[in-house]
Amino acid sequence: MVLGIAGEVIFEGRTFVVEDRQEEQARQALGSVGDIAKEAISDSSTALSQAKDALSKAAAAEASLGNAESEANRAQAASSSAVTLAEQARTEADSFEADIRSAKKQAAEAEAHLKEATKRANALTAQLDRITTPRSVLNSPQIIASLEPYKDTEYTFSAVCQEEECTNLLKEIDAMLQNAGWKRVKPPSGFPAINIYGNEADFAVTLSLTSGIRISIDSSDPSKTRSLQIKDLPQPVRAAITLNLDIFSNLSPQEIGEHKVGIDKGTSSVVRISVGQKPLP
Repeated sequence: MVLGIAGEVIFEGRTFVVEDRQEEQARQALGSVGDIAKEAISDSSTALSQAKDALSKAAAAEASLGNAESEANRAQAASSSAVTLAEQARTEADSFEADIRSAKKQAAEAEAHLKEATKRANALTAQLDRITTPRSVLNSPQIIASLEPYKDTEYTFSAVCQEEECTNLLKEIDAMLQNAGWKRVKPPSGFPAINIYGNEADFAVTLSLTSGIRISIDSSDPSKTRSLQIKDLPQPVRAAITLNLDIFSNLSPQEIGEHKVGIDKGTSSVVRISVGQKPLP
């Protein structure tokens, strides 16, 4: 026989102490709650630690963000400075480009002035050469060959200036004519006169008051003679023209101007040569 739910139980003469099942269940539940609480406390500690770590990381991130903002600000300032420097550099480059264009223009002008100055200097040098350099006839062998077909042509020196430069040139022309077989005849008489070779007879040449070399020949009809072609001219006239061309094309320094054979009215067949002073430029 069993009596009661809790407390002592008498069964078949024996006495048993039986714990209340509800109390046991309560204790078990309490133990479970404690375990859960402990676990919750542990989780809470872990969460708190993680929260602290998160806060620490957040603070570090905030500091990094501040640094990044500072760096960004410095970068922006540097960028602005770079833009300013670039604008200044562009301005300076434009100024340099303008200076270069100006320098090139000045250089071109200077080069043009130099060319003009060189041209003028060359002209002045040539002019000075014509003034200071004694005249001479170049390429005498070719001239002699050109004059040989007119062998035995008579010639004379009608006038010469008193300067040594004139007499030396006269002697040079005379030597070429002699080598070409031309015949020198006595110059026309005049006063004052100079004997070119000193004591040589019949070679006293009248002093010239004119300038330049002049070659002339007589013709009974000068106008008609001037209208004829060279092949139709009398032999003495052709000889005079050939001599004129040979001398002036080989004369150094050259005499500026037009050089034609003088055709005078007369009957003489003698080619006349006048050696005046060197013409002024």
